[in-house]
Amino acid sequence: MRIQSLRSLKRLKRLKRVKRPERYHCRTRQQLLFKKIKRQKKFRKTVKSLLGRIMMTKYGNICSCIIYSHLLMITFCRLIAGATKLGSNCDQEKDVAVYLFVKAGLGVFFWITFLVLGCSGRMKRDLDKNLFVELYLYVDSLFGFAWFIVGMVWIFGNYSSMKSTCPLFVNDWNFHFINFAMFLAVHDLIFVVAIFIYAMYKLCDEDEEVVL
Repeated sequence: MRIQSLRSLKRLKRLKRVKRPERYHCRTRQQLLFKKIKRQKKFRKTVKSLLGRIMMTKYGNICSCIIYSHLLMITFCRLIAGATKLGSNCDQEKDVAVYLFVKAGLGVFFWITFLVLGCSGRMKRDLDKNLFVELYLYVDSLFGFAWFIVGMVWIFGNYSSMKSTCPLFVNDWNFHFINFAMFLAVHDLIFVVAIFIYAMYKLCDEDEEVVL
């Protein structure tokens, strides 16, 4: 009987030793899951706040009107420049033209959506509650960023070779187009860096409540 009782006590101790780490791991998994969900919610609120601050700026503000006019002008200049060189016989120049044209097309569609929502007075409600608008902005931003990287490679990577290769395929070729494309690329790079710095500031600012 004593031997059996000792064996049973040993079994209970083993079971307790096994159960403790399971409970501990379960708690740690729950804590990690809660932290992950909290970070995702905070990131989503930060992105929505950033989009709201940019898109909900009052039209009566002179500074906002200047910024919007500048961005619209850049978008249409990019569209015209890309459209004029889509039929180029130089492949490298044609790649840059495709980049500018597609990026301008995305910009035009974005501005149409922006103006429709702004003029209808549904901007704040749709940004806050309409999941389709939020997903569209995410997809447009992610694809636009990836396309921006492709454009940087095509423009800066082929700049020198384009100046030496394209005159062999195109009569009376000049470098004004590629210089303008480089100017637009630098402009976009400055804009992306400014947005990134502001987004990181909002993401790391734990004391400020994010309200859309």
